[in-house]
Amino acid sequence: MSKSLIVKLVEIVKEIDHVDKTGENKFQNYKYVRAADVAWLVRKALSERNIYLVSDVVEIRNYEIPAKEGFMQAVDVKMEFSFHDADEPTAAPIVLHSYGTGTAKGDKAVYKAMTGALKYGLRHAFIIPDESDPEADESVDKATAKANAKAVGDKKVADFKANKPPVL
Repeated sequence: MSKSLIVKLVEIVKEIDHVDKTGENKFQNYKYVRAADVAWLVRKALSERNIYLVSDVVEIRNYEIPAKEGFMQAVDVKMEFSFHDADEPTAAPIVLHSYGTGTAKGDKAVYKAMTGALKYGLRHAFIIPDESDPEADESVDKATAKANAKAVGDKKVADFKANKPPVL
């Protein structure tokens, strides 16, 4: 008996446990997960299970944003991704939506938006982590850790002065 589409997709979730950060933004000095790396891993896993992915832009919004030298083109897209099972071609596809935004001086904004939608759509669909937290704020985290360490140290000093045994 052949596996259902959902079972095949769950196998992919189990198979792809992370994507390495191979991209590097030298201007802002950080590493990132490249869309091509996500796409390659997912494409390989899908093709091994006879699953075809159809993508389509279903909504688009074009606008301009101020830039140092005039304006830049900005584009927001909503994309639809449909997973089709070639082993069961009459079965309904599993569909997800993803959003992306791109900006550019020239004509690349829509492609950047589509790439972002693909990267994050696939990462969310297959729950692919990259060990980074977009809500993390390293400066706040360091300040909090420093304040906590100081509070613990102050308590140890106070306990020592009061002749209390240290808490281990």
